[in-house]
Amino acid sequence: MAPQTDSSTDRPDTIVPLEKCFGAPNQNAFGSSVFFLPVSQQSENLEADAISQYRYFLGDAWARLGEQNWINGWAPVYVREPDNSRGILEELKSLSDREARQSAGLLLENTEDAEESCKALQDAFDSPTVTELRIFKVGDCSAMSGILIAAKLLNTGSLFLILLLD
Repeated sequence: MAPQTDSSTDRPDTIVPLEKCFGAPNQNAFGSSVFFLPVSQQSENLEADAISQYRYFLGDAWARLGEQNWINGWAPVYVREPDNSRGILEELKSLSDREARQSAGLLLENTEDAEESCKALQDAFDSPTVTELRIFKVGDCSAMSGILIAAKLLNTGSLFLILLLD
């Protein structure tokens, strides 16, 4: 399923600053990108939707390197508990998987404006409208690695942030 790319008013206001910091939807298969699925396009399964957005982001690389390589590199590394009050920044810094934590560090610190990026992450993923949040480790089981943050938003849709680097 392709991401929602229009400027629909149904998109949460927090997506614009997130896209400014991490990039609009694309199929570059490298770097970072933000994707949004409105309620009408999302499934009941956040992980399935996350894999769909990841596949779209990878574009031709999905087939070129082989689906199995990308799926073998996919692993859930964090699920936010409903009563969690730590927030996305602390959650990213405390990932138990070393590779995912390193990728999260790049997401938090290696941007043009780290303060602006952190604020955009907090506004988007610490919003009271977030009903489910999961973080996945991604990569090709070789040179490429990264993380994908997936969040289901109450009555709005789902939000995804992908970071993939070599």
